[in-house]
Amino acid sequence: MKRYKKMFLLMISLLLLFSNVNAADAAKISSYSLMPKETITITVDTQKSVTWKSSNKKIATVDKRGNIKAISLGETTITAKYGKKTRKFHISVKKPAVAIVVYTDTPGDTPTNPENPSSPDTDTYITKTAYDKLNNDITYDNAVDIIGINGSIVSTSSDNGQQIVTYIWYGENDSSATITFQDDKLSSKSEKNLK
Repeated sequence: MKRYKKMFLLMISLLLLFSNVNAADAAKISSYSLMPKETITITVDTQKSVTWKSSNKKIATVDKRGNIKAISLGETTITAKYGKKTRKFHISVKKPAVAIVVYTDTPGDTPTNPENPSSPDTDTYITKTAYDKLNNDITYDNAVDIIGINGSIVSTSSDNGQQIVTYIWYGENDSSATITFQDDKLSSKSEKNLK
């Protein structure tokens, strides 16, 4: 059962990575975290005409196709009306996370630290060893201490008052780890080809 749950979370994470989210298929996700100028598309599974509206166009706008564009920091609600039904989506526009830049002289070289080019920068990606140290119930900050870098947010949602945030960390050669925290406690993790 846990395996299917992990596969389900991974599928939702991948769906969100491509920024075209079908509200019916994505387990009724109703909360999204965006950065200014970021755009996502939300669709509602209906044959009826949908009317979209933003409660605060200074924070995020929405067009007639469900394309939502983050404008400035803050929170707003996007409403989709179709027939007698209404769906509301909470949009939170936040500052972008700090980017980690990896410098290399040529493709395939060991990443170097720009402050000290002769020193390899080995903490720019997640490793299998770090991943294996991550146990259930540790906090996000503890995970960052173990891994050595911050993750990128894939999705945020709320379930029965509990905040759920899924992050992705990238490893070498197209490997990655997807880790979900529920109320800031690790609740599930999966990895692809970590070394």
